[in-house]
Amino acid sequence: MRTKIEPEFETYKNFFPKLETKLASMAVAEAQEEARRVRTTMISDTSYATAIWSGIAGFYGRYPRIPYGRPTAYTDHHREKFEKVYPFARKLEKEFARMLPMRHARQMKCAEKIDKKFLIGEDTTFTTITVNTTQADRNARMACHRDAGSLNAGFSNLTVITDQGKNWEGGYLVAPEVRAAINVRPGDLLLIDNMRVIHGNTPITAPNGVDEDFMRMSLVFYFREDMLKLGTWDYEHLRRAYVDERRKNEEHPLWRPFWNGVSPDMWDSKEWYDWLKQRDESLVQKYHPEAYDVPASLEDFF
Repeated sequence: MRTKIEPEFETYKNFFPKLETKLASMAVAEAQEEARRVRTTMISDTSYATAIWSGIAGFYGRYPRIPYGRPTAYTDHHREKFEKVYPFARKLEKEFARMLPMRHARQMKCAEKIDKKFLIGEDTTFTTITVNTTQADRNARMACHRDAGSLNAGFSNLTVITDQGKNWEGGYLVAPEVRAAINVRPGDLLLIDNMRVIHGNTPITAPNGVDEDFMRMSLVFYFREDMLKLGTWDYEHLRRAYVDERRKNEEHPLWRPFWNGVSPDMWDSKEWYDWLKQRDESLVQKYHPEAYDVPASLEDFF
């Protein structure tokens, strides 16, 4: 964690060699104790999986470090390009409704509960797309897992695209619990309950005779369940603006280098209520009625 490492080691990028030198000069027991201290106070508990060439597009819900609904980075910065996917998403939507009408109806009920600006095309039941890419130097092979975040009541829509024909080798979606391996190719649509079904995929290699520019993408369109916790598009936008304003305000009592603008209980604070009232008091009344509660006095008790 940069905020812990830099004050002690004066560098973030090269702190580990300095730590090694320090430990080498200590007695064994002393070095062990120092290593424990560094591990518990300076190393984040965040887990990282083996990196693959994967990304997300569309919209995302709140996260502890990013506590507001928002477009993903790609969608935010390339909106015109992203909008070109709308006809494709609508085609998947139509097939989803035709093949699994009951599941689609459940997902539709959830989609109707959120601001349509958080839906792809504003008229589908999809909020988000996961994109996994394979090229010559990157293989989107994933270990068996269950997806986190997809709507339990709905279904994920998976398809693949490529720029070099569809006769690649491998790339089977494998569901070991039911001993199934599914060969999804361009033009196919796989509807899958990926929250419950353990799944992974086999290695992917380019078709014979295809050069190193081979590219294959798997696209998963789905509804993120945590989107149901969001307010309106305008409310989430103001939450984002509030966090950004705090992060940039060096006069704020909590400000420190590399602070992300987030603090415990910030959404239940008078600071937030007053800030929001200045922009749109109707949103305070809608989402934070507790802001108008009058504390009970001793006289009220009697």
